[in-house]
Amino acid sequence: MKMLAYLFANEAKMKLLSSAARVTGELKAGFTPTDATGKNEPEEAPDDPSELEGKPIYFKLQIKEVTLNNKYKDVFCEYKLPFPTEVFTTEHIAGPTTNPKFNYEHFHSYDAADRELLDFLSESAISIKAYGYSVKPEKAGKKYPEKIESKDPKNKKEAILEKVNKEESEQSKEVVVADEKSCTLCFNY
Repeated sequence: MKMLAYLFANEAKMKLLSSAARVTGELKAGFTPTDATGKNEPEEAPDDPSELEGKPIYFKLQIKEVTLNNKYKDVFCEYKLPFPTEVFTTEHIAGPTTNPKFNYEHFHSYDAADRELLDFLSESAISIKAYGYSVKPEKAGKKYPEKIESKDPKNKKEAILEKVNKEESEQSKEVVVADEKSCTLCFNY
């Protein structure tokens, strides 16, 4: 967010990391400083972020799209900003898709920048997280369930239910992108 501390726009492509720290795609996002209307650029940029103390700061944060290595459904992004701490969320893209386009834009305003906000903008990063359900690729041909052996019909039914529940839990929601370090590399330069 260092560029924002100088009232410069920034757009970046960030690597998306899974909860297992594997690259799963890219996120295209950025921010644009504005005036109070959210339509025009600020009149002038400071030579030093400390010049903004006590002055209003306005900007738009954009999350444009995600490019994924595999298909996901119910994909959405979220991020938090301090002062006050609030979570912002994009729309959910139903999918399945490998390229959800959010075209999300949110106007943020701080009426009077204090030292804490300016330190955050100068030294910290924003973490944008993308979430979704992984869609397993279908295999060619008809898939037959694994044969479950049991002479007792009650035990066989329990074994089948256990197997189905296990498979469903493995397809539960996973974090597509998560760590702040990936965002830090993109926003702090």
